[in-house]
Amino acid sequence: MYAFIKVGARQEKVKVGDTFDMPRTTKKKEVSFDKVLMTVSGKDAVIGTPYIKGMKVTCDVIADKKGKKVIAFKFKRRKSYKRKIGHRDLLTTVKVKEIK
Repeated sequence: MYAFIKVGARQEKVKVGDTFDMPRTTKKKEVSFDKVLMTVSGKDAVIGTPYIKGMKVTCDVIADKKGKKVIAFKFKRRKSYKRKIGHRDLLTTVKVKEIK
C-alpha cells in the first residue's frame, strides 16, 4: 500500500518504511499528514477530491539537516556587475510509520 500526500508545496509518494525530506518542522518526535491525495492498495485506488477524508499518514522524525547549496549568480557584461547569492534549505528527515 502506498499513498500520495501533500507536504508543503509539493507531493510525495510514500509507503510504510520509506524516508523522505520535508521542510523543517518544530515537532520533535512525530509528524502526521492529513492531506492525503490518493491511496493505492493492490488494484484498489481511492482518489480524493481534493483530499481523502479520514486518511492520515504518521511519520517519525529522524533528523534535522541542511539541503544542497543553491547558488544564484547575476551578471551583466561590460558593466562590471556581478552578484553571487546562495542559500541552503533547512530540512527534516522523516520515516513513514503508518498509513491509516
